[in-house]
Parts: sequence; C-alpha cells; structure tokens
Amino acid sequence: MKNQYLQHILVAFLIVFSAAFLTSCGSSEKVVKDPVDNYTRDLGKYKTYSVILHDMDLEENTFSSDVHKHQYKFILPAKDTTGGKIVRDSLSGWVTVSKETFNKNLDNMGMELLSKSEDGKVSKIPSPPGYNNYVGNQRYGSWQTNSSGNSFWAFYGQYAFMSSMFGMMNNRPIYQSSYRDYNQNYRGSKPYYGTTSSTGQRAYGSGSAHSQSMNSKSRFKSNVSSKVSRSSSGSYTRSSGSSSSSRSSRSTGSSSRSRSSSGGGK
Repeated sequence: MKNQYLQHILVAFLIVFSAAFLTSCGSSEKVVKDPVDNYTRDLGKYKTYSVILHDMDLEENTFSSDVHKHQYKFILPAKDTTGGKIVRDSLSGWVTVSKETFNKNLDNMGMELLSKSEDGKVSKIPSPPGYNNYVGNQRYGSWQTNSSGNSFWAFYGQYAFMSSMFGMMNNRPIYQSSYRDYNQNYRGSKPYYGTTSSTGQRAYGSGSAHSQSMNSKSRFKSNVSSKVSRSSSGSYTRSSGSSSSSRSSRSTGSSSRSRSSSGGGK
C-alpha cells in the first residue's frame, strides 16, 4: 500500500514537472521576436533608415536546440558639426533569431529587410539595398549614361562612399532599367532580386556576387549554406550531411563598426 502511494506521488511529480518543462520550452520559443519588428520601434525617431541583413550564422547542437543568428547593417541619416547632412552605416552584434525568422530570410543575405522613406512609409519587404531611399533620389545622385547607352546610377562626390556601402563597386552598377522594373512591379508588394543570369544566379540576395561583395568574410557561405536544404514546400531544413556542431559567434557589440563621410560635393 505504501509502495503504491509513493508510486502515485512519483507519477504526479513527473506529470507536473513535464508540464512545467514543456510550458517553459514553449514560452521560450515565443519570446524570440523578429528583430526587424523591434527595429521598427527603436528607429522610429529617424526620418529615414535602412536595415540590411549583413550576415547569418547557424550553430548546430546535438543535445539542445540549434542557435540561429543574424547580423544587421544600419543605414542612418546624421548631421555633422557644421550642419551638413551625411549618411552613416553601422553593424549590429550577432542577434539570436527564431528558426522561422532564420528560414524565411535564407534568400535575403545582403538585402534590405526594413526601410523608412522620407514620406514616413515603412516597408518590411526585402529589396536591394539603397533602392528605397537613395538610388533614384536626386539629393544623393543622378542617372548617367555609359558608352553602351545604358543609364546607370551615380552618387554625387560627397556620397560616393555609398557605392561601396550598397555593393555597387567592381563593375556592379545599378541600371535604370532594373530600378524601373522594381518601381513598377515590385515596390511595396513583393521581394525583388533583380534579373536572373543564364546560370540561374540572381542579381541580389544570398549567393549573388552582389551579396558577396558587401560582405566577403560572411559566415553564411561556410557555416550556413552547406547545412540547410530547401524542401519541396519551400521551407529549409538541416542538410542530412551536415556536421553536428559549428563554430560559435561571439557578439561584437550593438554597433561594432561605423563609417561616415561629409566631404566633397556635386
């Protein structure tokens, strides 16, 4: 009788413990909010801004949940001591994101995930960096014509650093035809990855030459792309041939690198 009583106590304890454990695990998943939603609130004081997915990393764990990470680049307006308007960029540290957020952005390395335009409109639709606020804006540059008759975007001298900031260096200009296609068919409605080459490579997004030029030391290629595969439903899962662990990423701080420019002119 006594043994039965102890068994009932033990079973009850295990049930309560299991319920508490599952509740804890479930709630921990819910609190991992998409950082983009937080940035929409935190950057509200700026008239314009852009948030670019700079890098991604995946830490695989055998006995615990995998850790999914993002690193973001912020493009923000600022004023120097003389009152002249400049634009600066800075990097976040590594930010833990949910598996859902990680999976839905696997195509978006180097893409702008969040932006606010001068008219106050906020967009969370992935687009090439610079397209929403700076390319096509005569405050920052103008359309020029090359020797082949193609119109391309050129920043004014004081904003020439934006060419590097947005990955336009190394013979990767932004053509007006591409920008027009974005404006007419994609802006505010669906992601835009530019034209697709004969080999199937997109102009923008993960794996593109543009993305690699923006972050040549990205962890994405070595730590992520080989460990995930797209299923028939379009979602991503861990590759069957991937290793059980990967090197970890230590946070470098909330703003580990910044760059600004105020010299020059049109």
